[in-house]
Amino acid sequence: MLRAALGALVCAVAASTLWGLSLAVGSVGFTEPGATRAVLGEPLPELAVGAVPIAALQAPAALQAAVTPQAPSGALDPLREWVDRTAGLVPVAPPQLAEFATAEINTQADTPGCQLSWITLAAVSRAAPDLPPTEAARTLCADGRTTSDEAGWTAAVRSIQDDTAFLHRVLAVATSYADAMRTGIPISPAAGRAIDFAVAQIGLPYVWGGNGPETGDAGFDCSGLTTAAYATAGVILPRTAHTQYFATERVAPEGLLPGDLVFYGNPATKVHHVGMYLGNGLMVNAPTFGMPVQVATVAAGGNDLSGVGRPA
Repeated sequence: MLRAALGALVCAVAASTLWGLSLAVGSVGFTEPGATRAVLGEPLPELAVGAVPIAALQAPAALQAAVTPQAPSGALDPLREWVDRTAGLVPVAPPQLAEFATAEINTQADTPGCQLSWITLAAVSRAAPDLPPTEAARTLCADGRTTSDEAGWTAAVRSIQDDTAFLHRVLAVATSYADAMRTGIPISPAAGRAIDFAVAQIGLPYVWGGNGPETGDAGFDCSGLTTAAYATAGVILPRTAHTQYFATERVAPEGLLPGDLVFYGNPATKVHHVGMYLGNGLMVNAPTFGMPVQVATVAAGGNDLSGVGRPA
């Protein structure tokens, strides 16, 4: 019953939010210490993002309408009102939100065909923090690019940095922000810090038993990544996927939020894999041998979804 519900959730979310986002990785076997199956793959798969835009990521006209009306005398500045409301949902400082919103509105005036969203700008800023939003917007929308479909959005992000790991980082952050905007449920401070950490590790190698560069390991295994990510938020998790399953609060599939942990396996015998949910059916995870930390669909983890846990 649980597996069916989780599977239905993934299908429903993918059909209705962000884009129909997926990664061309297929179904692979996931491992952690004690497992023996190894699946070799490309260093990082190319994104296959689909082409169903949603308002949360890609409706700049809605933002423009929200923040540019002539306010009555004595009323709050609409931009400030939008910033205050949005700052309660995503882990972005109000001054930065104002910059991203302003850059989006100006870009819409100058290059309306680009359909650039502040969410993409915010995600690019996370991945390339030294790049000013106005410069990022100009680069993303140069040469007649559009962010309204898979090819255009991918090309725009690659125009900032032509690297697949960078593309995955931007997608991961944009997905989590879009999920918060869609649901109106804030990304918790702990989840925000854990996601930031996990996203920053994208591209590092899978290492069996790995706990990351800070401990002298080149990379992570699945539960090493989630343990280290939540440690940055002051949340201590046990070290394996199986023990993390029992140490986290059970969450109904329809209640999945960014930062939740998605588990695979049989709790009665062994939970063998864990990923960190981002939204829209996507997770960041350390998959298996030969495949580095990356964004993948929850469905790519296999057909043995066993549950969702929320670290506390």
